[in-house]
Amino acid sequence: MNAIKLITYGVLVIAISCSSAKNALNEGNDMSKVGEEKAQETPFEIIVQESHGGPEVAQCIEFREENTLNHFYTKVNMTRRPGLPVPEVDFEKETIVALCLGEKTTSGYSITIDHIEQTDEGQVVWVKEIGPGPDDMVAMVICQPFTIVKFPKKGEKILFKKVK
Repeated sequence: MNAIKLITYGVLVIAISCSSAKNALNEGNDMSKVGEEKAQETPFEIIVQESHGGPEVAQCIEFREENTLNHFYTKVNMTRRPGLPVPEVDFEKETIVALCLGEKTTSGYSITIDHIEQTDEGQVVWVKEIGPGPDDMVAMVICQPFTIVKFPKKGEKILFKKVK
């Protein structure tokens, strides 16, 4: 019995020390970013993230007025009872976007924002597409993942870029 406790204690100590070493390496100086200016990140709020009901075609949409946002929600809510509520947006101060992955033939897909940064080009929305791994178990179902995000407006130009 004491041998089992000793082995368990040893494994635990090794696991904790390896984790600490990994964190120390990750927190060290990243020389790949030397000389590179850090863009200012913009906070954002995910309004809704769903796996079904988005557009059939992959697209990123910026809503500049209430009518286009309402039209998008009308389409999204066609198969929902009750439907998703349309968020309140002050279009003078806030930007709202929809990230749509398009139609997929299995489950396991999603789309989200990795981060938003303010650059000289404008606000860059970094989009992250997530899919199932080659060994993941997935359901054979048609889905249309989408995410709606709101963030402070900082200029007129919005650019969408994919995280690699």
